[in-house]
Amino acid sequence: PTVASCVSAKTIETSQGSCYGSLTEDELNDGSTGLHLSFMQANTAPYLGTQTITTEVYGSAGSDHCETSLTVIDVEPPTITCHDYNYDVGGTAYFGAYTSFASTLASAYDNCWLYGPPADAVDFQGGEPTFGCADVGTVQPVTMTVTDDSGNTATCDSQITVSDDMYSCKPTVASCVSSLTYDADPGSCSKDLTNFVNDFDNGSTGESISKMLTNSWPYVGTESLTLEVTGYGSPYMDQCTTEVTIVDTEAPYISCVSDITYYVGMSAPLEYWDIISSWGDNCCGDTTTTLQANDVSFGCSDIDTTHTVTGVVTDGSGNTATCDVPVTVLDTTVRIRDPIAASLCMNIVSHSSLCTFQGCCAVIGTVPSPPPGPSPTRDEVNPPGPSPTGPSPTGSTQSNGDPHCKYLQLHGSSDYLRSDI
Repeated sequence: PTVASCVSAKTIETSQGSCYGSLTEDELNDGSTGLHLSFMQANTAPYLGTQTITTEVYGSAGSDHCETSLTVIDVEPPTITCHDYNYDVGGTAYFGAYTSFASTLASAYDNCWLYGPPADAVDFQGGEPTFGCADVGTVQPVTMTVTDDSGNTATCDSQITVSDDMYSCKPTVASCVSSLTYDADPGSCSKDLTNFVNDFDNGSTGESISKMLTNSWPYVGTESLTLEVTGYGSPYMDQCTTEVTIVDTEAPYISCVSDITYYVGMSAPLEYWDIISSWGDNCCGDTTTTLQANDVSFGCSDIDTTHTVTGVVTDGSGNTATCDVPVTVLDTTVRIRDPIAASLCMNIVSHSSLCTFQGCCAVIGTVPSPPPGPSPTRDEVNPPGPSPTGPSPTGSTQSNGDPHCKYLQLHGSSDYLRSDI
C-alpha cells in the first residue's frame, strides 16, 4: 500500500530577493512507502511565516498524504541608500507632516515590503541629531539604519551640510542713537529726513537689511521717531526710536515803509504798524512785532531832524528780523504873520489850547492896544532882520525855552501874532 510520511516541522529561508520560500515536491517526505511513489506539494512557494503544508503521495496501490508545519524565515537584510543633504537650521519644518527627516536622508528596500518601507523603518543610528547656529558651515556625518519586519538591519552614512539659508542665525535687530538735532529746512517749519536715515542707525544687524523712518517729516520741536529695520532673518523686522529735535533758526520776514514824517504835536507816538508794513515766518506759530525802545515819540528838540526807527519781528523760536525807517520830525505850530489871522489863532487857542498841544513854546499874553492908525503891515509886524532880544516894547513876550519858538505876542484888540520863525 501507499503510505505517506512527512517531517512534522521544517524551517526554510526565503528565496533571494523574495519573501517566499521554495519547496521541491518531495522535500517534506520522511519515509513514505509504496511502489512507484510520486509527490505533489499543494504549495511549493510558501510565504513568509508558519503554515501547514500538505504533501500528496501517489503509488501503484493508491495515494496518501501527510502534513508538515513549515516556517519560512527572512534572513536577507534590507538595502539602504543614503543621500547627502543641506540642512537649514531654520527649515526643518519644511519636511511636512508625511515626510520625516530620516526618510529624507535615506531610502530603503526590503524583499518583504510589498508597498515600500514602513514609516518608522528608517531611523538615525543613536537617535536624531540636532544642529544649531554653531554648526552652520560644517559637514556632519550621520549614520542611518533600516530594520525590516524580521529584524534584519542595514546602515549607511549621510553627509549633512549645515547651513542658514533662512537666516535664522541672523535675526534682524534694530539699534538707534539716542538723540539727534537738525535745523528746519529753509522756508519750512519741518525737516525732510528721507536722506538722513543712516544718522539714526547705531549698528543694526541682520541679513540684507534695509532701513526707513516711519515719519520722515518731523516739525519744529522734539518728538520720538521710529526707525524700522527689515531684513531676511527671523524676525525679519525690528524697530527702535530716537528723540529728534528740529530747530527753527530761520529769521522771520519783515518789510517796512520807506520813510515817515512825524509832526510834533500832531502825531501820536509811533507804533509798530506805522513802521512795519508786512511780516511773516516759515513757522505758523506766534510772532511778536515791536519797535526798539528808543525814538518812538519826538518833541520840539527833534524838529527838523531825521531819526532812525527800527521795527523788530521775533518768531516763536526767538529768531528776529529788523528793518530801519528814517523818520523826519517837523513842527506843526501855527506861524501867523497876518494880523487878521492872528485874531483867528487867538480864538482857536483860547478854546483848544492848540499851541500847547502842538508841543511848541507859545504862551498867550495880553498887551496894550497899538496906537490909532492903520493896521500894521506884515513886514511892520514882523520886520525883516534878526529877531529882537529882550522884552518886547509892544507887549508881553513869553517862552518855554524852546529855541524853535522864540516869542508870541498879542496886541490889544487888534490881536496879531508875532514870531520870527
